[in-house]
Order: sequence, then structure tokens, then C-alpha cells
Amino acid sequence: MRPRVPEALGLAWFVVSCTTLILSLVQLHALVFSNSLVLGRGIGFQAAVAALAFAGVSGLVALAFVLGRPWTKRIGAVLALVDFFVSLFLALLPVVDAFRSFMFARAFLDGLLIWMATEKDGPLRLPRVNRDLAVVVFVIGGVTAWLGTIYGFGIFQFLINGIVVGSIYVLGATGLSLIFGIRKFANFAHGELMTFGAYMALFINATRYMALDILWGFIFAIVTTAIVAMILELVVFRKLAGRGPVPALVASIGVAIFLQNLVAAIFGTTITTYNLQVSVNIVVVTIDGQPVLTIPPIKGIAVLIVSSLLTLGLHLLLSATTLGKAMRATADNADLARASGINVRNVILWTWAIGGALAAVAGVLLGVVLDVRTTLGFSVLLFVFAAVIVGGLGSPYGAMLGGLVVGIGEELSVALLAWLGRPSVIGLTYATAYKPVAAFLIMILVLLLRPEGLAAGKTHVIRARAKLFRLRWPKGAKAE
Repeated sequence: MRPRVPEALGLAWFVVSCTTLILSLVQLHALVFSNSLVLGRGIGFQAAVAALAFAGVSGLVALAFVLGRPWTKRIGAVLALVDFFVSLFLALLPVVDAFRSFMFARAFLDGLLIWMATEKDGPLRLPRVNRDLAVVVFVIGGVTAWLGTIYGFGIFQFLINGIVVGSIYVLGATGLSLIFGIRKFANFAHGELMTFGAYMALFINATRYMALDILWGFIFAIVTTAIVAMILELVVFRKLAGRGPVPALVASIGVAIFLQNLVAAIFGTTITTYNLQVSVNIVVVTIDGQPVLTIPPIKGIAVLIVSSLLTLGLHLLLSATTLGKAMRATADNADLARASGINVRNVILWTWAIGGALAAVAGVLLGVVLDVRTTLGFSVLLFVFAAVIVGGLGSPYGAMLGGLVVGIGEELSVALLAWLGRPSVIGLTYATAYKPVAAFLIMILVLLLRPEGLAAGKTHVIRARAKLFRLRWPKGAKAE
């Protein structure tokens, strides 16, 4: 009897894991006893130990998968996803060609496992992942592998930069998506809220103003920008409710122009930076004593930590709090939410406050990574819109995905354009100046292939039916 496809893939997974384990042992033996490099100089002692440990875990899970153990359904799928990127990582190190080819083959096998994990009743199952998202993973991995043949291991530096930039887009796009989900119009003033937040932090942090720590600047920016966002809702957008999306959209353009000129009148148009301590980049990977992969602690690690914590906090807000459930119900059907006893006006006001706070943090992080200028928010507004469209209009989770996709795509395009700018290729003049095109090409492709966005459907969590939960508001709260 011929084996089923899942069993055959599981057996192949077990074999390649055991092969990787043996190769890691051979490399360790050569390093310790003969001081030689069997697999290449890219795999030192620490890398060989890590590969050995990971291959051992992967082999055990693969064996359990072949034996039909039910606990491998989620763990095995996540491990295959991690293994996909680990295999690409090892393949792009300066290793021998045979080992590189083996790692690429292993990445291909992991891709098959990931694809199998997107099936509804498959033996492996990735939580909240559909086949569109799997295609995104494959495209990022494939482009990284292809550019890695040109740049070698240095391509991961572009990938890290893309993740950092994308994490900022995540915050900006999520705030914009929340407001769109509640108010159903594109808020063009969102970029200027980011600029306003950046300047509020500058007012607290810069030496010519209060010269306090940047953390106080974050807090002040969040509070003031949230208040400004609520004022905009009360003074402008609430009065335009019920007139359709066009009047509110036009009003948001006017608000954007007003905020930009207000900031310029108060702080001037000089490009400036925050008062931050200069820090040395942290070396992630070294080969032959030379750093080949680095990340800045403030402009890299701190940005990723802040973005990750806020993203997690927003997820908990939307999924585990009464306000979050009310926001989801209002975004789905405001009339039904009102009939269920929800004070829709208060929910909309809180949504503007949260959106403004996220815009403020995104603006401050942009100022940390780049600089502070009056056109800061406007310069990234179209990228934020692209992230919202790529992920799916009205879906904050889609905005998170779209932000990462746009950020990574933009930075990987820098590597591609720099290659095209080489005289030996086509000699493209000012090649890297074309990098903004990547974000909009991604957006156009998504609109053509998946008009509803990559995260529509199973991950489109902003839409929720009010009947799935009972909302309990404090006594005395009146519904609209």
C-alpha cells in the first residue's frame, strides 16, 4: 500500500532532520579535534551547537508526527515555519556548496509542510494562517534566497531593517485601520497626528526645550495626541457623521493641512533630532572575527520591543476587554451595537484616542529612526495606507500584517535596486531612490489578486457579531 502524502512528508522531515544533526556533529568534531571546517567557515562552534539542538528537536517532532501523535498538530506546524527560515539562514552563510544545496532542499520541504498546515483538516495546523499568508512567507523567503545569491549573508541586514521599518508601519497602520473600521472613511490627517506626536516628544526631550528623558516624551506625546484626536472627533468628524465618507475625507485633508502648518508655526521647519545617547550597534553574527550582521540598540531593538508590546496590548484590548468587544461590534454594525446597549458615541471617542496614541508612538519611533521634521508623517502616510490596504480595510490584524509586508518589501527592494544600479547589470541611475515603488507594487498586486486584503476571512477579526457576547456596561450608561 502506498504511503499517504502527509506520512511521506513526515518521513522526509525526519530524514533531513537526522541528516542535519549528523552534519552538525561532524562539524563540531572537526572544530574541536582538528580545528578544520567541514561545512564551511560560516558555521562556527556556536552555530553548530545551535543547529545540532534544533535538528534534534525537529527530528523528535517529525518522528512523533509520523507516528500520528496528536500534539504535533500545532507544535509541528510552528516548528516547520521556524525551520523554513533557519534553513535559509544556514544556506546563506559562507558554507560549502553541497551543504547550501541541502539547506535549500530542506527549506523546500518545510515549505511543503507549511502549505499542508494551511489546510482546514490537515495533520498540521498553523493558527490563524490561510494560504494567502503562506504565499507571503514563501515570497519573502524566495526573494531573500535569490538576493542572498548576490549579497550572501548580508541580505539579512536588509531583512532586519525591513522588520524595524515595518514595525513602525504596523503602529501607524493599526491606528488608521481602527478609525476606518469605526468611521468608515480614510483619515488623511493620521499622518499629521504622527508628526504632532513626534514634536510633542521633541518638546519634552530636546535640549532647547525641557531636556527630559525620551520616555517622558513618549508619555507626553501619547496623552496630548490622544486628546487632539478626540477633539477632532468632537469638533469636526462627529458633525459630519451620516453624510457619507466623502465629506469626512475632505475634512481630514483640511485638518492635515491645518495641523502641519500649526506645527511649523510653533516649532519651525528646521530638521532636528532627539536628544539620545549614541550607542554602538550590537553584533548579531560574526564570521572570521568580522561583524556581518548588526542591529542598533535604540533604533532597532528598542523600536521592535515598543512595537511588539503595543501590538500585544492592542490584541488583548480587542479580544479580552468590554471596550474591545464594543469596538468590534460597532465596526461591524453600529445600529445593532446601539440596539444592544452600547454607547456608540463613547466607543467612537475611545477609538479615536487609541488611534491617536498609536499614531503618536509611530511618529516618535520615526523620529528616533530618522529625524524630526514637519513633513515626517506626510512622507510615510501613503506607505501606511498601502499597509492598511494590503492587510484588509478595517482589520487591525490585517494592518499589522500589511505593515510588516510593506516594510520588508521596501527594504528588500533597496537590495534589488542597488544590484540593478551596478554598471555590470543595467547601471540604473540613483537606483535606491526608487524604493517607494515597491510598497505600491505590492499594494497593486494585492488589489488585483485579493481585493479584500491578505488578512480577510479567518484573520479579519475586527468584524464580530454582537450576539456572540453580552456586553455589560455600568449602570447609568445610556445608549444612543
